Amino acid sequence: MIEFYQSLIVGSAGTIGQAVRGWGLCEEFRAGIGAARIMTFAAVGTLVTALPLFILLVNVSTIGTMIGIELVFGFLATAYFAPLPALRAAIFPPQIRTTGMSLGYNIAVTVFGGFAPFILTWLIAGTGSLLAPSFYLLAIAAVSLSSLVVVRRVYKQS
Repeated sequence: MIEFYQSLIVGSAGTIGQAVRGWGLCEEFRAGIGAARIMTFAAVGTLVTALPLFILLVNVSTIGTMIGIELVFGFLATAYFAPLPALRAAIFPPQIRTTGMSLGYNIAVTVFGGFAPFILTWLIAGTGSLLAPSFYLLAIAAVSLSSLVVVRRVYKQS
Protein backbone atom coordinates (compact mmCIF):
# COMPACT_ATOMS: atom_id res chain seq x y z
CA MET A 1 0.00 0.00 0.00
CA ILE A 2 1.32 3.42 -0.92
CA GLU A 3 1.59 5.80 2.01
CA PHE A 4 0.47 9.42 1.92
CA TYR A 5 4.00 10.81 2.05
CA GLN A 6 5.01 8.61 -0.90
CA SER A 7 2.12 9.98 -2.95
CA LEU A 8 3.17 13.50 -1.95
CA ILE A 9 6.75 12.84 -3.08
CA VAL A 10 5.65 11.40 -6.42
CA GLY A 11 3.27 14.29 -7.09
CA SER A 12 5.89 16.85 -6.14
CA ALA A 13 8.54 15.19 -8.29
CA GLY A 14 6.19 15.16 -11.26
CA THR A 15 5.28 18.81 -10.83
CA ILE A 16 8.87 19.94 -10.43
CA GLY A 17 10.06 17.73 -13.29
CA GLN A 18 7.39 19.06 -15.60
CA ALA A 19 8.28 22.66 -14.78
CA VAL A 20 12.01 22.09 -15.24
CA ARG A 21 11.89 20.37 -18.61
CA GLY A 22 8.67 21.93 -19.78
CA TRP A 23 7.65 25.09 -21.46
CA GLY A 24 10.94 26.51 -22.69
CA LEU A 25 12.13 23.26 -24.23
CA CYS A 26 8.85 22.65 -26.04
CA GLU A 27 8.67 26.29 -27.17
CA GLU A 28 12.11 26.00 -28.79
CA PHE A 29 11.04 22.83 -30.60
CA ARG A 30 7.69 24.32 -31.58
CA ALA A 31 9.34 27.26 -33.32
CA GLY A 32 11.44 24.97 -35.52
CA ILE A 33 9.29 21.87 -35.90
CA GLY A 34 5.71 23.02 -35.58
CA ALA A 35 3.09 22.66 -32.87
CA ALA A 36 1.07 19.92 -34.57
CA ARG A 37 4.11 17.71 -35.12
CA ILE A 38 5.18 17.95 -31.48
CA MET A 39 1.64 17.23 -30.33
CA THR A 40 1.45 14.26 -32.72
CA PHE A 41 4.68 12.90 -31.21
CA ALA A 42 3.16 13.25 -27.72
CA ALA A 43 -0.12 11.56 -28.72
CA VAL A 44 1.71 8.66 -30.39
CA GLY A 45 4.06 8.43 -27.40
CA THR A 46 1.05 8.17 -25.11
CA LEU A 47 -0.52 5.47 -27.29
CA VAL A 48 2.70 3.46 -27.25
CA THR A 49 3.59 3.83 -23.56
CA ALA A 50 0.26 3.98 -21.70
CA LEU A 51 -0.50 0.27 -21.34
CA PRO A 52 3.10 -0.88 -20.70
CA LEU A 53 3.60 1.80 -18.05
CA PHE A 54 0.33 0.92 -16.33
CA ILE A 55 1.31 -2.76 -16.37
CA LEU A 56 4.62 -1.80 -14.79
CA LEU A 57 2.84 0.34 -12.21
CA VAL A 58 0.41 -2.44 -11.25
CA ASN A 59 3.14 -5.07 -10.98
CA VAL A 60 5.96 -3.00 -9.44
CA SER A 61 4.37 -0.41 -7.14
CA THR A 62 7.47 1.21 -5.68
CA ILE A 63 8.09 4.89 -5.21
CA GLY A 64 10.90 4.79 -7.80
CA THR A 65 8.61 3.23 -10.38
CA MET A 66 5.91 5.77 -9.64
CA ILE A 67 8.32 8.70 -10.02
CA GLY A 68 9.69 7.30 -13.28
CA ILE A 69 6.21 6.82 -14.73
CA GLU A 70 5.17 10.28 -13.53
CA LEU A 71 8.16 11.78 -15.33
CA VAL A 72 7.38 9.95 -18.60
CA PHE A 73 3.73 10.97 -18.55
CA GLY A 74 4.71 14.48 -17.43
CA PHE A 75 7.07 14.81 -20.39
CA LEU A 76 4.38 13.61 -22.81
CA ALA A 77 1.78 15.93 -21.29
CA THR A 78 4.17 18.88 -21.49
CA ALA A 79 5.04 18.06 -25.09
CA TYR A 80 1.32 18.03 -25.87
CA PHE A 81 0.04 20.99 -23.88
CA ALA A 82 2.93 23.46 -24.32
CA PRO A 83 2.36 24.02 -28.06
CA LEU A 84 -1.44 23.72 -27.81
CA PRO A 85 -2.14 27.48 -27.44
CA ALA A 86 -0.07 28.24 -30.56
CA LEU A 87 -1.96 25.63 -32.56
CA ARG A 88 -5.33 26.87 -31.33
CA ALA A 89 -4.41 30.46 -32.19
CA ALA A 90 -3.42 29.39 -35.70
CA ILE A 91 -6.71 27.64 -36.51
CA PHE A 92 -9.09 30.41 -35.39
CA PRO A 93 -9.41 33.69 -37.30
CA PRO A 94 -8.68 36.80 -35.20
CA GLN A 95 -12.36 37.87 -35.07
CA ILE A 96 -13.42 34.76 -33.11
CA ARG A 97 -10.08 33.58 -31.71
CA THR A 98 -10.80 34.29 -28.04
CA THR A 99 -14.26 32.75 -28.11
CA GLY A 100 -13.19 29.72 -30.15
CA MET A 101 -10.14 29.00 -28.02
CA SER A 102 -11.94 29.41 -24.70
CA LEU A 103 -15.02 27.40 -25.66
CA GLY A 104 -12.99 24.57 -27.17
CA TYR A 105 -10.64 24.36 -24.22
CA ASN A 106 -13.26 24.65 -21.49
CA ILE A 107 -15.67 22.15 -23.03
CA ALA A 108 -12.87 19.60 -23.51
CA VAL A 109 -11.54 20.07 -19.97
CA THR A 110 -15.02 19.78 -18.49
CA VAL A 111 -16.03 16.68 -20.44
CA PHE A 112 -12.75 14.73 -20.46
CA GLY A 113 -11.19 16.01 -17.24
CA GLY A 114 -14.26 16.66 -15.13
CA PHE A 115 -15.81 13.27 -15.72
CA ALA A 116 -12.48 11.39 -15.61
CA PRO A 117 -12.75 10.29 -11.94
CA PHE A 118 -16.26 8.94 -12.54
CA ILE A 119 -15.29 7.20 -15.79
CA LEU A 120 -12.12 5.70 -14.30
CA THR A 121 -13.95 4.43 -11.23
CA TRP A 122 -16.62 2.92 -13.48
CA LEU A 123 -13.98 1.29 -15.73
CA ILE A 124 -12.11 -0.24 -12.78
CA ALA A 125 -15.33 -1.49 -11.18
CA GLY A 126 -16.68 -2.80 -14.49
CA THR A 127 -13.54 -4.58 -15.62
CA GLY A 128 -12.10 -5.47 -12.23
CA SER A 129 -8.71 -4.47 -13.61
CA LEU A 130 -6.35 -1.82 -12.31
CA LEU A 131 -5.21 -1.38 -15.91
CA ALA A 132 -8.55 0.17 -16.86
CA PRO A 133 -7.31 3.79 -16.55
CA SER A 134 -4.86 3.04 -19.35
CA PHE A 135 -7.83 2.22 -21.63
CA TYR A 136 -9.25 5.70 -21.00
CA LEU A 137 -5.86 7.26 -21.67
CA LEU A 138 -5.51 5.23 -24.88
CA ALA A 139 -8.96 6.35 -26.05
CA ILE A 140 -8.19 10.01 -25.35
CA ALA A 141 -4.82 9.73 -27.12
CA ALA A 142 -6.49 8.11 -30.15
CA VAL A 143 -9.12 10.87 -30.36
CA SER A 144 -6.38 13.45 -30.00
CA LEU A 145 -4.27 11.86 -32.71
CA SER A 146 -7.18 11.73 -35.15
CA SER A 147 -7.96 15.39 -34.39
CA LEU A 148 -4.35 16.33 -35.05
CA VAL A 149 -4.44 14.54 -38.42
CA VAL A 150 -7.50 16.60 -39.39
CA VAL A 151 -5.92 19.85 -38.16
CA ARG A 152 -2.74 19.18 -40.11
CA ARG A 153 -4.67 18.47 -43.31
CA VAL A 154 -7.45 21.05 -43.13
CA TYR A 155 -5.53 23.96 -41.61
CA LYS A 156 -2.15 23.10 -43.17
CA GLN A 157 -0.42 23.14 -39.79
CA SER A 158 2.97 21.50 -39.44
